[in-house]
Amino acid sequence: MRFFFLTGLCMALLACQSKTKKPELPAEVDYLRSKDASVVLSQGYNRSAVFSPDGEKIYYVSQNRKGHKNTQIHEYDLTMQRDRRITFQDGEVLSVFPLEKDQILYSSTTDEIKEQPFAVDADPRYPKAEIYHSDPYGNDIGRLTNSPGFDGEMLYVPAKKQMLFTSTRQETPGLYWLDLDTDKVIIFQFDRARPQRSASLAPDGKTLYWVEEDLVDKTQNIVTSTVWGKNRAVVRNLKGVIHSVVMNKKNELVYSWTPEGAEYSQIDLYEEAKLCTQTLLKNKLNFSEMQFSVKNPNLMLFRVAGADKSQVYRWDLPVDLGPCNEQAPQDTLKK
Repeated sequence: MRFFFLTGLCMALLACQSKTKKPELPAEVDYLRSKDASVVLSQGYNRSAVFSPDGEKIYYVSQNRKGHKNTQIHEYDLTMQRDRRITFQDGEVLSVFPLEKDQILYSSTTDEIKEQPFAVDADPRYPKAEIYHSDPYGNDIGRLTNSPGFDGEMLYVPAKKQMLFTSTRQETPGLYWLDLDTDKVIIFQFDRARPQRSASLAPDGKTLYWVEEDLVDKTQNIVTSTVWGKNRAVVRNLKGVIHSVVMNKKNELVYSWTPEGAEYSQIDLYEEAKLCTQTLLKNKLNFSEMQFSVKNPNLMLFRVAGADKSQVYRWDLPVDLGPCNEQAPQDTLKK
């Protein structure tokens, strides 16, 4: 009888241990660890991370934190490993962009939810939002745009002393310039049949890259031109959804996308001079929002999203990226 009692007790203890044992990491996250990519920010739901102009800090959008549930802008000091909340606002912050002279730009729905509380967004990708500027402490806030649709995905172009942003003020997404001194808005790229969005500025400060959607062919292009709109050309034509695009200091185009019908997304690197494409990461997780540091040009930030979670990762790109996909298709980097 004592033997059966001890056996039952042991089995019960084992059952309790199995219930309290921490679950294994998902295979997708384990995949990122195998690439030596690490989480920069682990608290909350984090996205839209960008480096400060000097590369010392990261500005990002965060929600579901201990101090707040809705989205707010945070600043993370990479050297001190110190996190600081900047904004204390209602609504949803969609993106942030730091300027020189202790100023930040950000896109938010904070006024739209008061001005149009019952309005329905025609496209959930583009909620009604305006662009604001603020000092790095969330004070001295000013509203920069006022349109019936979405204004966001902004960046500052020093060569023109203007802000470039995506807007749906004419229903179809297009790219617009805003003069920060005069508040004048002019069209940069607009085509009702081909939505234009998600622009980024190359390290030379004079070249732009952005995404163009071809609604007829159901493809998406990565397009480039000078900041003055000259030398416009299609760099890549892809069958799928392009999430974001950025150029690094080596003149390599880095973009994240999901091929048509695929259950995975990937980050590719393309050297136009060599006509060489290399796949950096490929997984069922959603990769987007890549950014490179001016302090360490090989250091890349990127967003990893999936299963109602979103985190910002950092990754030092390997020196050896392996062969070109055009020569030998390859899913992962050469170890």
